[in-house]
Amino acid sequence: KTYWAGVANLYLKKPQIALQKFDLIETDYQNFSGFFYRKGSAFIDSGNIEKSIEYLTRAVELEKTWQNYDQRGVAYMNIEKLNEAENDLRKSIELKEESSNTCNLGLLLDKKGQHKEAIKFYNRSIEINPDNPNAFYNRALANYYLENYKDSIADYTRTIELEPERHWAYYNRALSKQKINEFESAINDFDLAEKLGNDNKYQYLNRGLCKCELGDISNGLIDLKK
Repeated sequence: KTYWAGVANLYLKKPQIALQKFDLIETDYQNFSGFFYRKGSAFIDSGNIEKSIEYLTRAVELEKTWQNYDQRGVAYMNIEKLNEAENDLRKSIELKEESSNTCNLGLLLDKKGQHKEAIKFYNRSIEINPDNPNAFYNRALANYYLENYKDSIADYTRTIELEPERHWAYYNRALSKQKINEFESAINDFDLAEKLGNDNKYQYLNRGLCKCELGDISNGLIDLKK
């Protein structure tokens, strides 16, 4: 019961409570790969990446599954150990192609500046699971870097359909619209992003610039002052 309580709190995004539960039973699970996988995942969510790698490495030693390599790859990516991350993610995909690990490898390749190659893996992720919002969101970012702004807008729109509360999707879609001079629509997206909690300075900067482009100088200056 304690183990499953830990798992439940992990899925509820309460990693500290999950870790407390796992600590109570660790001596009983020394040869169970799933325990180390889940405790390693809880350490990732709590921000203790070095500790997560320690536990996920033990999970890999006990059982070489696609999930164990995938999660350790994510942990390595979080501390910018990109070569180690790529090795793990490719091993994960060799064992089993899933929407999550192909998407994660795409994200890794984006971090390395290999945007066209990244898109290939996002495409594969979407083929496996057409309802994976992360794959659409990350492909949108890659298309933005490649200046494929209309493709980027389409992918952000699909992300929003799948996850309407993701404010970064509205914000980034606005940036893509700004690039092709769709200023009114961009302002609308900036407004929606702000309502959902996006409060970064670049939102006000770019919304202000869009307003100025439309001749609304007074309101544009309000945003630029923010």
